[in-house]
Amino acid sequence: MRLVQNFHEAPGPDAMAKSVLDALAKGDYCQAVPLACQAAQECGKAAFFEINALCASTLARAGNAEAALEYWDKIIRSAPQKLLYLEAGIGTALQCASGAAAQYLENWLRLFERVYIKTPNARFLTLLSARGWQGEGSVGISEGRVRGWVWSAAKPGIIVESPAKLPLEISLKPVEKAGDRILYKLDSALPETARSYKINIIANGHVQGSPLFVSPARLNLQARRRAGDRLTVIIPVYGDYVATLRCLGSVLGSLSANRLKPRLLVVWDCGPDKRLLMKLRRLADRGKIELLENPHNLGFIGSVNAALAQTGGDVILLNADTLVHGDWIDRLALSASGPETATVTALGNEAELMSFPSFTDRGKISGPGEVKALDQAASRLDWKEALVELPVGVGFCMYVTARAINAIGGLDGRFLFRGYGEEVDYCLRASEAGLKNFGAFNVFVGHLGEKSFGIGKKALAAQNNDAIFGKFPGYRRDYEVFLAGSRPRRLREKISRNILEQAEFRGILELRPWSGRYLPPWIQDAKCKPAGKGGALFLQPGRNPRALLRAWQDLPVAELRFDLRDELQELAALLNRMGIRQAVSRLGTRPLLELAQKLGLELLAAAQGPVLPVLTGSLPAAMLAASRGSMAEWRLLICLARENPASLIYVFQLGTSWGNAPRPANLRSLPLLESYQPLGLKQCLLWDAADLEGWQRWLAAHDCPDITFSRPGCDV
Repeated sequence: MRLVQNFHEAPGPDAMAKSVLDALAKGDYCQAVPLACQAAQECGKAAFFEINALCASTLARAGNAEAALEYWDKIIRSAPQKLLYLEAGIGTALQCASGAAAQYLENWLRLFERVYIKTPNARFLTLLSARGWQGEGSVGISEGRVRGWVWSAAKPGIIVESPAKLPLEISLKPVEKAGDRILYKLDSALPETARSYKINIIANGHVQGSPLFVSPARLNLQARRRAGDRLTVIIPVYGDYVATLRCLGSVLGSLSANRLKPRLLVVWDCGPDKRLLMKLRRLADRGKIELLENPHNLGFIGSVNAALAQTGGDVILLNADTLVHGDWIDRLALSASGPETATVTALGNEAELMSFPSFTDRGKISGPGEVKALDQAASRLDWKEALVELPVGVGFCMYVTARAINAIGGLDGRFLFRGYGEEVDYCLRASEAGLKNFGAFNVFVGHLGEKSFGIGKKALAAQNNDAIFGKFPGYRRDYEVFLAGSRPRRLREKISRNILEQAEFRGILELRPWSGRYLPPWIQDAKCKPAGKGGALFLQPGRNPRALLRAWQDLPVAELRFDLRDELQELAALLNRMGIRQAVSRLGTRPLLELAQKLGLELLAAAQGPVLPVLTGSLPAAMLAASRGSMAEWRLLICLARENPASLIYVFQLGTSWGNAPRPANLRSLPLLESYQPLGLKQCLLWDAADLEGWQRWLAAHDCPDITFSRPGCDV
């Protein structure tokens, strides 16, 4: 009932909340869930957790535990560090015997064992232990404190390993006894010191997260000055034999293209593959690299700080799963030459706010040929134009200036744990010191992806993010402002044009009607893109004609947007340089086709898709409209809703332009198809017949393979 109360108190339309509560009071769970989903869409982020939790608990009480697990999973993936939702999801999974529930349970327990900033409930731990769970707790570092909890029958041991005595007192406070076990809470301040040290928390064995290696940000500046001012490329290495050697090969191969000749310092962090260590030692013996071997596993923060202690000038932090090309070092160094520069981050395919082709569509690369083509396209930008101030850098390939290192030191292992978000904290500290962070859009570095970033480590990242948001309250706003900016998008578009102009376009170009707020889901979903090569040109005629070009070729490219009042000839010239002179239109209005002809496109004969059977009989309880087209089509939808007032007609996305036509009460929209699953959707109203294959692929990928499609006839 607390979830119901929270939902009722959540910001949003009171009438909508009342509708959900009324449906719950009547036991009408199938009605309550879609209403709650609609409320979630209209209430926004503030009520996301409460509303999805309401859906989950509602479905569980209705006996549909498997559907409830999907809603818990949405919440847990959004906030894996929140024990309240983790415990509720795990509790639901324990009541369900299906294979899907077992997979959810395995994933959530891995998350649970890594949440150390909150202490769980002893009764919940007793339940887990009774079901065979053998965890003993979780410990970590957050905001200058060692924090965590231990679940043990015997009093845990604490061992501190340090080269000198530290003013450190760590205590475990008993919280609650349950059966033969005691729940202990750990929350002790860490001293401010320049020395690194290790903390062992031991029950039957090392508690999850232990040993803790504390690597403070403070560095020995005298030692740095003695090391000289030569540029150093630092590559921490733990595992992945193949990716690491490909990375080193690309770096060594690029040195001849660069005027600067940096040191190449590889840090071996006691990984499991001894073959890789032997290979690194041979490279060091041949003078190809300098090798620093950690005495034990220090993690990313400890490895970087150990390397920084042996450098004196600027450094480039480079992940071991990256690929570089050409004079990337010289271009980064030139971009970092400003007097206020702290960091410069390269463009990459898996690079957070510096991702290409876009922040939300992070293209995959598989080899050096793709990296070369993408980097060459980026390098054609003028370096001054391509230099954009960032709120924070990204550590996969980040140039750090000596002035920043001398001003604020290294990464802060006293503030964050296990190396997630450490570059964010570093860049924000640099900003506080009066320095700036930049992105170099004229340098592309391939990133094979966060292979080591499994589901259990998402909890570690989330807890570090909480610490960062608390320390730098303006960071989230600055990040969102940057993502909304037009300049990074324009630079990505320029790079994409360079790619498309140089490569032969393959496949066909399809013309489609376009609105700036709508694209079909299989275009939004990278896993459900059309097979093969080709492209789609979304056109919007009218007083403010616009176009969006989306191409699926050998290389990832950004969407290109054009204001056709000023850029019609520019788009026509681009299509011509790409070798595109013909297009297919399957759903084309006369204004759209006339606009295409102005672009110099010859329209092929296939103007319509297959004719779908006419819907006969009564309408189903839930339906789906595939696209927003002309006003006449939406009038047709209104007509259908009025003719069938007893049926609820659900639409994937409602249009925004309804004219003077009042909207029928039985016409509803839901933001995601998953919201229909509790309703048992079996039939779909499809406006765009040509998109049938795309919709079928997308629906099948979302476990809705049984839906049939119909196109109704109705005189408007």
